Amino acid sequence: MGFIDSDAHVDETEQTWEYMNESEVRYKPITVDPDGKGFLARERRPHRLWLIGGNVSLRRFRDDNVTGTTQATRELIDVESRLRHMDHRPER
Repeated sequence: MGFIDSDAHVDETEQTWEYMNESEVRYKPITVDPDGKGFLARERRPHRLWLIGGNVSLRRFRDDNVTGTTQATRELIDVESRLRHMDHRPER
């Protein structure tokens, strides 16, 4: 059974920032890909990073089997499905 965290996180993608005006582009996050080298010792796969205003933040890979999401729901490509997933209450 999947879950959505308390603030219903979505995974931002490069397309998330396409709405920005030309005057705001300097604030646009840039994806940094470690090219298979990885940065976390306990992880087998590399993690991408966001470069935002000179600061680096981890950009995690998601496991849809663990979260119960799909690319369309976690990236808000399919908003209706995401809302249904958020409304779902697992049986206890």
